[in-house]
Amino acid sequence: MRLVLFLIAITTIIPHTNGQCIYMVEVSTGDREGAGTDADVFLRLANSADQSLNFQLQRPGNNFERNAVDRFVATNACIGRICKVEVTQNGKYPSSSWYVKGLNVSVRQSGSNKCVSREIFTIDQWVRDPVMERAGNGFKTKYHWMPASNCDHGALPNPRC
Repeated sequence: MRLVLFLIAITTIIPHTNGQCIYMVEVSTGDREGAGTDADVFLRLANSADQSLNFQLQRPGNNFERNAVDRFVATNACIGRICKVEVTQNGKYPSSSWYVKGLNVSVRQSGSNKCVSREIFTIDQWVRDPVMERAGNGFKTKYHWMPASNCDHGALPNPRC
């Protein structure tokens, strides 16, 4: 009996860790002067146990323009509910600073299309050019972990799909 309870506890802490999932990410660029960027953009997604996945957000066309929403889809290992995000950019071009309004992240199990997680992250912050960081003027090159609400370590998943 104790063994069964232990296994149940593990599956609630790290849900949906088997198989492949489809990650759908919507990135909203803010409506400010100079808000868009042509730099390469990277996204790190993590669950409450700090298991994480890294993605480069790219697709054909002109991405991350002022007041635009860009959508990306990728398949990767399932890590459960997404609780944290980290957005970075590489400052590939002069004046690559980028104003990120927010991110919507939806995760579905590949094959069954069962919802695993849907989270909204409000960022409303500049992701600065790394060259500016090296110059020592205090700008950030990335937006550090932004937790979702009610996503404490060990909390039961709340997909909100």
